[in-house]
Amino acid sequence: MSTYFRVQPASRPLEALVGAHHISRLWVGDATVRCPRCRGDGMVNGDEGELPCPQCDGRGEYDDVRRGVSVCRSIEDLRRYFRSRSPNLDGDHIVELEGEVSEDEDYDAGRPGDPLLVHPTRIVAIHP
Repeated sequence: MSTYFRVQPASRPLEALVGAHHISRLWVGDATVRCPRCRGDGMVNGDEGELPCPQCDGRGEYDDVRRGVSVCRSIEDLRRYFRSRSPNLDGDHIVELEGEVSEDEDYDAGRPGDPLLVHPTRIVAIHP
């Protein structure tokens, strides 16, 4: 099984990475997608006429969440990714982990470091 690298905030327990059903969200801002059931209208036809769409609660869109945790294939890819974002990572951990690649795509796929989503199965090492 392949290993991957991620930055894990010091405020989150490392043990929580393995075996949980993780979802990935954007770090900054919100990501929404147009509801396929109502086609963004917010309403669907029912037995009693038009009703608020049950999939998006009548909003016409819903939060785009993806399954897995964001990782890079190497420490160098991870550095390249964070160089392009310049966050403050003081006190955070670089975690090397094994995992199975998610069927979902990372929000930043194709950007520097080419991150992807995985379902972690084991922590291999913690790097300074």
